[in-house]
Amino acid sequence: MPSLSVARLAPLTGVVAVALTVVMFIVVGEPPDVRDKSSSEIVEFWDNNKHIAGAVMLTLAGAFFVWFGGSLRTALWQAERPPGRVSTICFAGFVLFGLSFALFGGVEIAAAETAGDVPPEVTHTLATLDMYLFMPAVLGQFLAMAAAAVVILRHGGLPRWLGYVSIVIAIVLMTPVGFFGFVAVGVWVLIVSVLLFLREDATAPER
Repeated sequence: MPSLSVARLAPLTGVVAVALTVVMFIVVGEPPDVRDKSSSEIVEFWDNNKHIAGAVMLTLAGAFFVWFGGSLRTALWQAERPPGRVSTICFAGFVLFGLSFALFGGVEIAAAETAGDVPPEVTHTLATLDMYLFMPAVLGQFLAMAAAAVVILRHGGLPRWLGYVSIVIAIVLMTPVGFFGFVAVGVWVLIVSVLLFLREDATAPER
């Protein structure tokens, strides 16, 4: 039976990343809309240590998304063949996506650590950044999905239907309903993580 080495388990980092993201949303809850709530209500929401825990989970999720991107890049690069320009763009998208999670985490820690100790307007500003500083994440996801679609449809590496799904997700991400694209990326990552792991399991030599 093949051994479960770190390299073979690497594709499952996508599952870990999505799980951490979901748990973070459950723990933290939905933040108040900064357009409708007063600064005092915003401060009351952020003055809680659960946001620090959420920020740590979000940052860790970003790291696992990058690690998953490395596994995906390897699979796509093998299909695309050197120099692997488009598969590298896909990986760069996941790097940017992971960094955006760390950026969100930094803003959230700043808001949670200072809530109640700084003027309410400062916390309100940080909360506004946390709600609207999403374009780096969108760009990263768009690059990852668009590049993955190109490689899959032109060279293979993953089931062809995933290439078409990737195109749809990339388009949705750039529309006013982009949040659904964000959710779809999570589902996409879960599916690809399992597919890559099963492929590693099937090709690993038995001992």
